[in-house]
Amino acid sequence: MRTSPRFRALLASSAFLATGALATGASAGNSETHDGLFLRLAGGIGGIATTAESGGTKQTLSGAGIPLDFAIGGSLSRSFALHADFYGTAAVAPKLTVNGNDLGKASDNTTLYGNGVGLGATFYTMPFNLYFSGSVGVARYSIKYDNGTQSSSGSTKAGLGINLLVGKEWWITDNWGLGVAANVTLISAKDNDNSDVRWNGASGGILLSATYN
Repeated sequence: MRTSPRFRALLASSAFLATGALATGASAGNSETHDGLFLRLAGGIGGIATTAESGGTKQTLSGAGIPLDFAIGGSLSRSFALHADFYGTAAVAPKLTVNGNDLGKASDNTTLYGNGVGLGATFYTMPFNLYFSGSVGVARYSIKYDNGTQSSSGSTKAGLGINLLVGKEWWITDNWGLGVAANVTLISAKDNDNSDVRWNGASGGILLSATYN
């Protein structure tokens, strides 16, 4: 799979942040402190919806989904971290609505995805360990059908993606914290077949997180 220059730049930035953080963490080693390497894994339950209009026809795909988030980078202070952010939401058997008319759900073999990658930051308010996290980057919608014998897929062009989280963590070891967060992701991307059509949508949910600092 070919990667775009922007995607490669994001990966390079992530590697740089993580390498610097490892060196910082090795010298600091403070317990229950946001320093050194920053690593966050999160997943939960939520939903996704995306809409496009063309020729007087408004189409919406929506459904319950599973949001996932992975961030890696480094802490610049005890309350601030910079990181790369990889995120996505998947919804099985999404519902199709055309001009407000519910046309029902797709088959269970159909999955709608909203995925992205960006550069972000996380700010902690201490000593409460509440955090606000956000990233901006590239994202797209895609849909895939696979019944085991036949498969097909399609996607939008790469567009703008914004990923936001607000959460609370509790230390369970000197370096690991578990938490809960509310998540909202916004994506705006042009249709792959018609550049005059743009798919705009949002996804989100409640996530459980595990963070290493």
